[in-house]
Amino acid sequence: MLYVKDDILQAMPPWEGGGSMIATVSLSEGTTYARAPWRFEAGTPNTGGIIGLGAALSYVSSIGLEAIQEYEQMLMHYALQELASVPELTLYGPANRQGVIAFNLGKHHAYDVGSFLDNYGVAVRTGHHCAMPLMAFYQVPAMCRASLVMYNTTEEVDRLVAGLKRIHQLLG
Repeated sequence: MLYVKDDILQAMPPWEGGGSMIATVSLSEGTTYARAPWRFEAGTPNTGGIIGLGAALSYVSSIGLEAIQEYEQMLMHYALQELASVPELTLYGPANRQGVIAFNLGKHHAYDVGSFLDNYGVAVRTGHHCAMPLMAFYQVPAMCRASLVMYNTTEEVDRLVAGLKRIHQLLG
């Protein structure tokens, strides 16, 4: 929310260009912008996103934040317990973590591990995750990252663990 005196607001130039924010365009007289606040609404409004956000908030509210947090903590505990059985698996990050597990499997590049996991129906993010200083700190070129949220299941964690064990078995 921005509070500005109307005369200042009307004098402010838009910072983006797009449909619905322009009143007129002329080669001889240039561009005339719509009155504020419409001059700052470049392009088509993200109506679907707005409606989707409302539905998502209703859905989360119907479950309850405490119930979601409790479930996600249980799932993380289960995942860490099961991942401990994977040979040569290195976990990165704090012991008390929320929703994300960063890891590498032996000396195998994260991209290779991610590709193998994809064949097992497991989606992980691979790469430096926009955190190159962190990769330098851990002295690795990349990591795999699994995210666990309220709609994941213990069966999906089991699939991740089985996939990692199979990769270790195949590649050593």
